[in-house]
Amino acid sequence: MTRRPPRHRVGSTYVLVLLVSAMVVTIGLSSMTVARLGHEETVGMGDVIAAHSVAIAGIEHAHHEIMLAIDSVSSSPTDWRTVVTDLPHGPFTVGGGSFTWVISDPTDDDLTDDTRDPVAVTVTAQSGTSTEIVRFTLAPGPGAAGLSCLQSALHAGGQVNFDGAFLSSDGVLSTNADFVANADIYASVEASGTVTGSTYHQPTLAGAASRDLPGTSALEYYLAHGTYLPMSAMEHVGSTDQHSDLQDLVLTPTLNPFGPPNPEGIYIVDCEGRHLKIKNSRIIGTIIVINADPAKPTKIEKSLTWQPAFPNYPALLVEGDLIFKLEDPPLNEAARFTNFNPVGAPFQGFTNATQTDDFPNVIKGLFYATGHVQFQEDNTNGEQYIEGVIVAGGNVTCTDNPEAHIRYEDTWALDPPPGFAEPTGPHALVPGSFVRIVN
Repeated sequence: MTRRPPRHRVGSTYVLVLLVSAMVVTIGLSSMTVARLGHEETVGMGDVIAAHSVAIAGIEHAHHEIMLAIDSVSSSPTDWRTVVTDLPHGPFTVGGGSFTWVISDPTDDDLTDDTRDPVAVTVTAQSGTSTEIVRFTLAPGPGAAGLSCLQSALHAGGQVNFDGAFLSSDGVLSTNADFVANADIYASVEASGTVTGSTYHQPTLAGAASRDLPGTSALEYYLAHGTYLPMSAMEHVGSTDQHSDLQDLVLTPTLNPFGPPNPEGIYIVDCEGRHLKIKNSRIIGTIIVINADPAKPTKIEKSLTWQPAFPNYPALLVEGDLIFKLEDPPLNEAARFTNFNPVGAPFQGFTNATQTDDFPNVIKGLFYATGHVQFQEDNTNGEQYIEGVIVAGGNVTCTDNPEAHIRYEDTWALDPPPGFAEPTGPHALVPGSFVRIVN
């Protein structure tokens, strides 16, 4: 599903050809106009054409300097924007005119906060009485592999602290800070800081390299392509904590009980200041949770049979904090008065119209929260089963002695979804971003 453009040396040449070609076409049109003008008008139009040529030189210069900056910091690619910002940007004299150029971040005006943000390049060219401003946007293309955090079964940007838990995984549990445990940890552990506590039943590594986390634009693709689910239709009537429940339903790319289905299975819940509980449902898709109550995390609880619509897509993206509180029993149709494999949503190839089936209580996919992640014990003292990857921008903790098992899959590391790929430099021209202003 993801696109992989060429590496920046090849792609950058193509971008330059596109930009210069666009400028040459406009020069050609201007030259045709000159042939139809009188002498005084021709003098002014000559300045316009000359400014065109200077602008082309400015585009080539800016593009060359950006590519040199990327190459100069190839061992630490997050620094190239700082290098470009510190460069002289003109005025540079060429022919009978001059040009200057600058770069900016059109997303949040901060060039240093996120290498996945696009870069706007503005070239201002002057010749005689004419000024030409050319602006275009370059966006970093995805790399050949996913972010390094996707190489772990569980990764935290902050501290991991397990107290009284039982956690197992065939993958790595990692953190960009310290790993503290007073629990049974049956998994390899890596921490950029220290590893302390007990009991670790597999190798541990302190002082490990930090892993890359998703940037601030990680949710953009899904917000642009998703279908909103009405929070009001999910409101928990009679609740005292202002929450809504996504429960007792089947949600897929072809079935949406609230309205038109989304062909990519991307569904957005705008919590509008409340919080959301996802439970007792069968989901084939990606859920995006935004604007939740910052004091009350989004919660995955009870029984769920959940996987993304496309193998390399996320299952859940949460703006804020997330709690895992799954129970042991399977998803039972009779208990929920719901048919979880109706026509249009076969399970293992089968559909029916009954309410007598059980479904495995397993969630599968990439689960990402921009804030903290917590594991909680459920009321049945059961075990939680997750297949895939869990990533927290903040800390990972536990309460009430939960038992969780994470079976790691490298699907997302090898074939990263939008927003989770390593950047390779700004070599992709954003369609429709080329703007030309002539004064």
